[in-house]
Amino acid sequence: WPADVDVLAYLARVDRSERAWDHNAEADALLAAGQLGENGGVALAGYRVALSLRPGQPRASQGIVAVETALIGRAEAAARAGEFNQAQQQLAHAAKVRSDPGTIPAALRRINAIRGERVRRLRDEGLIALGDPDGLRIARERLSEMLRIADPRNPASV
Repeated sequence: WPADVDVLAYLARVDRSERAWDHNAEADALLAAGQLGENGGVALAGYRVALSLRPGQPRASQGIVAVETALIGRAEAAARAGEFNQAQQQLAHAAKVRSDPGTIPAALRRINAIRGERVRRLRDEGLIALGDPDGLRIARERLSEMLRIADPRNPASV
């Protein structure tokens, strides 16, 4: 039986499944540690290897979605912190993870909403500061920050 073609095929499938399991487990641990693999390495790479061994494997597919979600979460956190260049970089990494036509545009809309709100707040703070005798310095700071983060197409940025 050791040389039986059906047995050898079965053992090869078992071996592929075990290797896929190992890659998934390693990728899960890396994902939990925040080592996502923005540049194709680490958790993302592990899930991709698992999918190459077992195409359509749900655990690996869900892991890839989790990596994308975590990258989008990082992008939105950067936007909330006012770091819109970093947000764009994280979103660009997330866009390379998989090709879901709605995910990245929806995240970009949320980031642009955060940006728009921040620009409006900075503009309002700058205008309010101009009413104070010592407010010119504050107004200039707000304007500088607003110009740094505003989308050039936003009328408030000019």
